Amino acid sequence: DTKEKWYGTDYKLEDIPAESLEKWAAASVDSDLIGGRLAFPERNDMIASDFELKKVEGIPKDECRLLQDTPVLRCWYKPDNVFDMPKANIMAILQTPLAT
Repeated sequence: DTKEKWYGTDYKLEDIPAESLEKWAAASVDSDLIGGRLAFPERNDMIASDFELKKVEGIPKDECRLLQDTPVLRCWYKPDNVFDMPKANIMAILQTPLAT
């Protein structure tokens, strides 16, 4: 029954019951606690494994490039010229006659 000093959030400290600690220590995929309910999902080939950024020469890193410009889509590209980190910002405007 204590208050956290920065935000004033109430909390309290309690000992974890020995019975719970014993169950957790004995837990395994084959234990009664898990009972076959824990498994890895199927492999997803769409999840990237290579996170190395590609080095592209000859493209200015400090200006935006318009990649696609159609009546329904405008897509810009600008690499991060400070930290060389991948980043995406998505801004969408949805227009429908139902909203007017």
